[in-house]
Amino acid sequence: MTPPGGPPPGPEDEPLAQAVPADPAVLAGQWARILTAIPDPHVRLRRVASLVQQRGPEQLAQVLQAAAQGAVTSDWRSLHVALAHWVLHARPRPRFPVGHWPVPADELAPPGATVALAISEARLHGLAFAELVLRGAFARPSPADQVLPQLHPSVDKLPLGVRRERARGTDQTQLQFLLLDNTPAVVQILADNPRVTEGLAVQIASLRSQTAYALQAVVMVPRWLGNERVVEAVARNPGAPPWLTLLLAPLLPRRTQLALTHLEWLDRPLRDVLADWHGGVTQEPRQLGGHEGVFELDTALDSAGDPSEALHQLLEGEAAPSDQGKR
Repeated sequence: MTPPGGPPPGPEDEPLAQAVPADPAVLAGQWARILTAIPDPHVRLRRVASLVQQRGPEQLAQVLQAAAQGAVTSDWRSLHVALAHWVLHARPRPRFPVGHWPVPADELAPPGATVALAISEARLHGLAFAELVLRGAFARPSPADQVLPQLHPSVDKLPLGVRRERARGTDQTQLQFLLLDNTPAVVQILADNPRVTEGLAVQIASLRSQTAYALQAVVMVPRWLGNERVVEAVARNPGAPPWLTLLLAPLLPRRTQLALTHLEWLDRPLRDVLADWHGGVTQEPRQLGGHEGVFELDTALDSAGDPSEALHQLLEGEAAPSDQGKR
């Protein structure tokens, strides 16, 4: 069933009960025809969630991988944008003690068993991009993730309600003042403000003290997810979790993708994926200073329906970098 607000089923949905095509390019083409026909990004977001439910974890893994590889050559860029938008909105988020960040709607968040099966499918077929992105994005938030970030002293003196209200305003001076705010709930309001220019969005995304969830909040806004400069600023920020850098990489030019292989806070498997798209030569990371590339690891999936015991064993001992574990 199509979620409320989504478009009615199209002819591309008819073969759902039939055998699933084995060719990932065919699957990606089907998803692309459905999603690119929907101009509204919010309706498209719900349609992606519907497709994930209807077509299952196997197709999710294959289409996510095919879309990323195709986006590198510009064939499936719009499809990858749609899938990345869904990942950013559907992944579990922490519940902060104050300044609550909206949790994903039930119609967007997949059951944990779906994600675990998609990871298993990706691993079985060597779909490294899909496995690393899904494993990192859908890891359950740790208690450390729910601790509010330390604010800049000039921002800390203002109550949260005042900062959120200013983020919705039109005064450019006040908007620039909020560039120092790294509270995800404020950053998302600010990024979604139509008065915020590309230059301000790049500054928000480039802030070195920016938190992982605040960086996610920036690219959750459709106009910034489609903006190359903002996406690059988020991907290059040391505060970005590795899975987020990998998710955004296909939306960047080839030269920038190669430059990402030099980031010392990306571990080897992620750099290998980026390198494989461009000849398979992994660059040794440059020592930029101030970042040791050490991550706290958490493999627990946020599950509405528990994966089978076999999947628990499959995932046990396989680590995903947490959003706040980077030092």
